Amino acid sequence: MTILTYFPVALSAIWGLSAGASGLVMLIMTAPVLFLPSLGVRLIARNHRISPTTLVYVALAGMFAGNAFLLIVSPSLPLAWLVLPLVLLGVSMGLPLGFVDGEAMGAVPAHLSGTASGVFNLLRLGGETVAVGGYAAVLGALVAARVDDPDLAHRVASGEPGNAGIYACVFGHVQLAILAISAVGTIAVALLHRTRVGADRASQDPGTLASTTTR
Repeated sequence: MTILTYFPVALSAIWGLSAGASGLVMLIMTAPVLFLPSLGVRLIARNHRISPTTLVYVALAGMFAGNAFLLIVSPSLPLAWLVLPLVLLGVSMGLPLGFVDGEAMGAVPAHLSGTASGVFNLLRLGGETVAVGGYAAVLGALVAARVDDPDLAHRVASGEPGNAGIYACVFGHVQLAILAISAVGTIAVALLHRTRVGADRASQDPGTLASTTTR
């Protein structure tokens, strides 16, 4: 969501693109979101070896790869090189979109589905809001630390062409922060999933059940 919101600003600041041209470039990332949700659902329905968790990890891999590629953004980088990372980010967003809500609701008892839906949407939408606002705050602060003139710093952070090197450097630092935060979140999800799978297997193991009953 942060790239979707602020990468058009980077396109203006680093490559001097107009608003219309930036919008066309962003279509590379947003177009996959139109058809990939249905593809993800079909893959799960038609191939039992592909689980929702598998597709979530595929999406996470695409997100990491796309964001990592954007670390090399610079004024000398041809725009054509942005196609791959933007496609990867679009895939990472669109692929799990068709089933992630259902999987989340299926993880709780039916009588708690309403509460779970509220919590899920609060965390998702609230997380996106915090991420977008935090991205802008951090980027603006890093630009201000490199530009002595507050007015010029504001113009650079807002995407004004003419200071591509400064914006590209700051953009790379913010990308590192995104990757670090995403890594922590992914590790947490993987550990929670592993714990859940272990608990489910233990509950289905007759020996474990018998042992627990004896105790």
